[in-house]
Amino acid sequence: MARQHDTIHADDEDAGGKLQVTRRQAIRPSRYLLALVIGVLVGTLGTLVQRSGAAAGIPWGMVLAYVLVALASWWVRNDSGTLGLSLHLVASTMVVWALSMRGPGGDVLMPYADFPSFFAKYAVFLWMGGLVLIQFLALCLPRTWFDDGIIREWPVSEPGEEAGQDRDGHQVAGTASTKEVKA
Repeated sequence: MARQHDTIHADDEDAGGKLQVTRRQAIRPSRYLLALVIGVLVGTLGTLVQRSGAAAGIPWGMVLAYVLVALASWWVRNDSGTLGLSLHLVASTMVVWALSMRGPGGDVLMPYADFPSFFAKYAVFLWMGGLVLIQFLALCLPRTWFDDGIIREWPVSEPGEEAGQDRDGHQVAGTASTKEVKA
């Protein structure tokens, strides 16, 4: 699952010729493994915190868990693309599903009972549904929302085009022209 090789052509003033710099934008398998680990952590931490405040009718734990899922989803999609986020979704959902089952002693970490407040009663379903929905929405968002984050490299030009400009010759934001790139 390697991405294309990107090439930047820049004038090398010292050598008097062209300098060709090649960057690989490959997503290593370690990034996918990191996405799985983050998914397990998000599922575990979110499950532990999601019921906080639900009994009082102020589900601050649910909001915190959703923010955790949204931030982790954004980071994983930005770092390892849609495949990484898909792995993150599977890992976090499997962990939440496993934690919702009865334990060895018959205890339940995520109970569903006749609690007095709405959030206390339906916190389990809101957490499970929200976890999947937030990550699914992050999968459906346009790729361009995740391409120019801190983790990704600058967009580069096609071979034969001037670096820092699109095909129409307009300056691309966040890039340097060939005259500004130094060896």
